[in-house]
Amino acid sequence: MAKVESVTPVSSDDSGNTTILYTLNIGGRLLKGKEKIDTFYAPQLQPGMRIKIMYIDDNNFMFVFKKCE
Repeated sequence: MAKVESVTPVSSDDSGNTTILYTLNIGGRLLKGKEKIDTFYAPQLQPGMRIKIMYIDDNNFMFVFKKCE
């Protein structure tokens, strides 16, 4: 699990994707990055929220979004 410290949308495209800049807190370490996500999942990446991630190292991880029906 990672805590979302900050998220800033920087662009969007016609396919419904948003590129974001983010800062995550993973066990007291801050990880900053840039990612393209489906805009549908943006509400799950709000500052203060916790998000599940699949983590190998700082260069190899992915967000695990909750499926909404």
